[in-house]
Amino acid sequence: MIKIDTFQNRISEIKGDGLSPIIIGGTGEKAKGTVPHLYRNGIVPVCFCDSDKRKWGKIYYFDGGSGEILSPEQCREKYPDATYIICTAFDNLPFIKQAILQNNSSCNCFHCCYPFKVDPEFLTINNNDEIKLLENMEAALADELSRKVFRASLNYKTNGNIEPLAELIDGDYIFDDILLDRYKSDETFIDCGAYTGDTMIRFLEFCRGKYGSIRLYDGDRNNCNWMKKLVGLTRLSNVSVHEELLWDKCEELEFYTFDIDSDDYVYENGDVSSWRNKNACSRKIEKLQKLGSYTGQKKMAYRLDEIIPEDERVGMIKIVVVGSDMNVLKGCEKILKSRKPAIVVEWAACKRSDVWEMIPFIKECNSEYKIYLRQKKQHLGTKTMLYAI
Repeated sequence: MIKIDTFQNRISEIKGDGLSPIIIGGTGEKAKGTVPHLYRNGIVPVCFCDSDKRKWGKIYYFDGGSGEILSPEQCREKYPDATYIICTAFDNLPFIKQAILQNNSSCNCFHCCYPFKVDPEFLTINNNDEIKLLENMEAALADELSRKVFRASLNYKTNGNIEPLAELIDGDYIFDDILLDRYKSDETFIDCGAYTGDTMIRFLEFCRGKYGSIRLYDGDRNNCNWMKKLVGLTRLSNVSVHEELLWDKCEELEFYTFDIDSDDYVYENGDVSSWRNKNACSRKIEKLQKLGSYTGQKKMAYRLDEIIPEDERVGMIKIVVVGSDMNVLKGCEKILKSRKPAIVVEWAACKRSDVWEMIPFIKECNSEYKIYLRQKKQHLGTKTMLYAI
């Protein structure tokens, strides 16, 4: 039976004997999303700790309270026996621990941050039926490493502690070797959320330059212009750039954009930004407002099923589209059923509902899919990647 370490368990562990003052480490986006949850569960910080000297002496406000931001040195001097809760991206964790603790073994240190990119809540397991569903998902995974990653990732999503999951990292290469036997050199690779072509470069390394064709999809005109320049400079053949938004329906959606020097940059779809507008961790909305004119635009979105020709041999689809992974996945349902391409997608990273939907949906599309989970180091953090082969 799957053992779930709940957020309430984590709170009890942090509180311990209840005698130590509590300090929150970090005052960025992760803290803004996590601190209100801690506060509502009885975690009241005496102050906040940050290594950015521009923030020292300022007041940090959150939903429910506030506290002064001190330097690591001030925190150690004022509260030598404090309990620290580090609310930062994974990549910053070891550096912040070192800056805060300075090898002070008398201080307890915990990591806790909200686990979803666009959902402000932690995952909750409410009944035996949901536990049974999770057990069925675990049983559907192809190997023991996948099951270990699954359990560790579930616990991170319920309690905010990423450190056990990070111990399972096995590289920073999004195209894992388990894909090697699936993709054929005469097939099409489709990159959904291609950004500026960075994952295309990694794909070319993976396939050693042997591919049938590459389709790059991104709704941001500026990103597409960069990719066109990249394709031209590298003289890659059979590579096409598509400035199109992908979704689970062919319909008009409101996408938030900002303009710099008259160039429109697609930022996020309305499904995501409507949440960020009213959420405590909406620093990205603030950033948009500072960068330029922040507007909502109507843009057509399309199903991949309706775009890709029926006779095209699709070998692999990579999906990384913040807040919309499941929508794009559902939009290629016919392709998954009929052509069974390899799928590369971050597992349930955006919304709690993705935990319940993603693996069952893939298996329903084609029961022959073998599903693997691997933990990869990516950018400033670590990602749980799902591979369906």
